[in-house]
Amino acid sequence: MQHLKQFILRHFASKIPTLLQRPLWQSLITCRRLLWKLRNFIPGVLLRRLPGSSLQLGPPRHIAVTVEEATGLATCIEAFPAGQAPPIQPPQNHIRPDGKSLIDSLLTHRDYEAAKIAILEQARVYGPNGAVISSSDQLIAELSMEMARAFSPETLSNHSIYSQWRLPPPTQLRGLTVSLLALSVSNYYHWMLFALPKLALLPALALDPASVDHWLIPASPARFHLETLRMLGISPEKCVPTSPRGHFQAHQLVVSSPSLIKRGIPPWLSAFMRDFARTHRTPTSPVASRRLYISRQDASYRRVLNEEALQSRLHARGFQTVQADSFSVAQQMALFAEADLIVAVHGAALANLAFCRPGTALIELFAGAYVNNCYAVYATQTGLRYGAVIDQTTEAQGNLAANLQVDLATLDQVLDQFDA
Repeated sequence: MQHLKQFILRHFASKIPTLLQRPLWQSLITCRRLLWKLRNFIPGVLLRRLPGSSLQLGPPRHIAVTVEEATGLATCIEAFPAGQAPPIQPPQNHIRPDGKSLIDSLLTHRDYEAAKIAILEQARVYGPNGAVISSSDQLIAELSMEMARAFSPETLSNHSIYSQWRLPPPTQLRGLTVSLLALSVSNYYHWMLFALPKLALLPALALDPASVDHWLIPASPARFHLETLRMLGISPEKCVPTSPRGHFQAHQLVVSSPSLIKRGIPPWLSAFMRDFARTHRTPTSPVASRRLYISRQDASYRRVLNEEALQSRLHARGFQTVQADSFSVAQQMALFAEADLIVAVHGAALANLAFCRPGTALIELFAGAYVNNCYAVYATQTGLRYGAVIDQTTEAQGNLAANLQVDLATLDQVLDQFDA
């Protein structure tokens, strides 16, 4: 009850004077938000203190920070060791609107973690990101990431599973199940660089993919999910799509640590992706030099406002305009493998950088409202050349959907530097 008292004092009592001074409609909106917080507080704090487990009521009762701490652990192997990425050379035009460098944080955070793979007995998987719950009702933190949430033992209660009053009864999966679920894997980038590399870890357990009984995959799989699974020889009959509240219990569950590629890029990951491309890409018409502009003109957000002028400028410099999602995965692999220079707005299509040859150059276009350095990390640590053009006019910081105006004079300067 002490927790409930503190919650009410912090979120309700302190806001009453402010509510009384606001217009009625604003007060109602605030009250609705506060009631939503209370709704999440009850399962997240109170129900977790009840006896029993999340199989009966409420969210998981316990937390395991790492997979090694989980009960029901049959085996856990370090498939690839931890290490440090090579030094980063500052890219061209890498200053953000706030005056900071796009890569400052990369200069001091280049370590990558060991890649682990484990088998858990009678473990469960919940939700679209594949949160993992051990046989003794522990939410395993390092295997249960969510978009925009970095969890620690102190903040893990913010996980969406702790807003659940009751989890659906789990679907039982007999035999051996491999989870290909990870952070936001409905997205092409997350699927290609967070989920598929899990297969590179299976040999550490001497597991033949043909011996796997079930593969957990994203809900409503897109064409690229199905195509890559087919390339890897995974039978559609063995694939089990999850759902927003999908809940599964496996006799044996194979899980692996996430690829946190915003830090350092482990050599095994880039090697796996390049081998994958060499095996499965569909060659396109041979060209002496391919320059690509990856357009988002049909996207609903993060579009270039001066798209026509940008395309005209790039075509004059020998660029071909493509929309990545109009190609198969095998064709995208080939396009990027053949490219010498790529200009693109920040987006999921740049996951295909994994298929580029060393020395290929990328010029990434950003709205100043949203500058994400994940491709700067990948490019600079895997032998690619990198530059950026950042729209300095946008103001809504953190708006990942913001459109952008490309400064063509700045773009010309960066292109000239790469052509020199």
